[in-house]
Amino acid sequence: MFVKIVKILPYALLLIFFAPQVAGLIAGIDYNYPPHEFIEDGEARGFNVDIMRAIAAHMNESIEFKPMTWHEALDALKNGSIDTLCMARSEERRQYFDFSEPILDIKLAIFVNEEITGIASIEDLEGHTVAVEKGDIAEEILLNRGINAFIIEADTQDKAMKLLAEREVMAFFGNYYTGVYLVHKYGYKDIKVIGEAINVGERVIAVRKGNHELLEKINESIEAIKASGEYDAIYEKWYGVHVYAGKKIPEWIFLSIFALIAITAGGFTVMGIWSRTLTRKVRERTMELEELKNKLEEKVASKTAELRTIIFSLAHDLKAPLRSIKSFAAFLLEKYGGDKEAESNIRRILDAAERMEKQIDALLQYGKLEKDHIDIKRVDMNKLVNEVIAEMKDYIESKGAEIKIRKLPEVRGDKSILKSIMYNLIHNAVKFVEPGKKPVVEIYGEKNDRVKIFVKDNGIGISKNVEEDIFALFTKLHGREEYDGTGVGLAMVKKGVEMLGGKVGFESNENEGSIFWIELPF
Repeated sequence: MFVKIVKILPYALLLIFFAPQVAGLIAGIDYNYPPHEFIEDGEARGFNVDIMRAIAAHMNESIEFKPMTWHEALDALKNGSIDTLCMARSEERRQYFDFSEPILDIKLAIFVNEEITGIASIEDLEGHTVAVEKGDIAEEILLNRGINAFIIEADTQDKAMKLLAEREVMAFFGNYYTGVYLVHKYGYKDIKVIGEAINVGERVIAVRKGNHELLEKINESIEAIKASGEYDAIYEKWYGVHVYAGKKIPEWIFLSIFALIAITAGGFTVMGIWSRTLTRKVRERTMELEELKNKLEEKVASKTAELRTIIFSLAHDLKAPLRSIKSFAAFLLEKYGGDKEAESNIRRILDAAERMEKQIDALLQYGKLEKDHIDIKRVDMNKLVNEVIAEMKDYIESKGAEIKIRKLPEVRGDKSILKSIMYNLIHNAVKFVEPGKKPVVEIYGEKNDRVKIFVKDNGIGISKNVEEDIFALFTKLHGREEYDGTGVGLAMVKKGVEMLGGKVGFESNENEGSIFWIELPF
């Protein structure tokens, strides 16, 4: 028996020597999540990787890193094919994993292209296309907070950032440090962080639910590497500043700062006394000017209101005698209809009365825009524009016009004022088209920090020399033989938009059509 053991012993030793070494710890990592964890030249690198190496060394364990996509890594930890994974702590993940003590505070950020403005928080992403890494905490936050954004999932944050760089999405929502790293790595000069970085909690080392023995060893090792200063060295290597252990300021720096403060304190005291005196005098003079301004504004408002009341009262009162003129002219036409000269003159009277009635009606409509109370609320512009088009159905059909409406954003405004604005813009777009040409009108919008609604036509356009007068009351660019009108429509548009705190403008080339736009608060 002994002889047999001696004979097989060398083979057993060879098997042991050449047997593959099994890693003590198998750590999953995202293969492209710099500077936290990534693969470069076939080697695992990053802050998380160095932290896990330090922890494994303290535990006297070897460690193997398995690179994969993030959502694959989450599945691998759930099924036990890896032992650890660095991640953001969240209540949703707690049902699958147990978490270590924190190793990093996590900051997320919103990245957009240079020209984008008006996004200060993740709530402002609503309605926009947003790229995220599939399964990342950023995606969880958007879903848990009920942000109604169009989420585009990418396998990595690198690919999500590329979607933004190629302008396939409006924003990338992801890790702040990773985003900054990628911007510098690829030279994305047109990409910026918008709004403040969002602190979403802490990064921890996760183990499979119930693996308390491994978790306890990891927590002991985290405490040890923080106490030894090894943690700070790793943090400085990847992020450049300390996060947990602060270092004492040298005493000479402290004394120098204290002396500088003491020297300047006296100067600030003298300046403070002088500043208070000057501030008091400025405040007194400002109050006097403010009082004078208020009085002038009250007088102007009073006179304007008085004049407006007189004008609209006259306009209203003129309708009664105008109706009498039309009735009498109709009677004369019936009586002297056989006399060509008399009939021609009577018809001229009727036409003039009709034009005057239209002008008075337009002036009264302009006056109705002046409201004591503007009812500001969210307005569905898709619904409103469809209502306007339904009301204009007969006119649109008589012109053979085609109206194209794209999805429009919501606005904040008064519904009746918005209806008047859109009615006049669409009416003009249908009307001012060359004879014999089919009017085609496109209505579309865009949303950033404010909303813009566009009305584009294929009409006759506007000459450059009259652009400044286009929104003035009673401005007519064409004779009534060419295009009948009152010259009040665009004035009503401008007045209505300004009452809602917005702006109006247009782009046009003669004989090439126009694009009118209104800009309103969102």
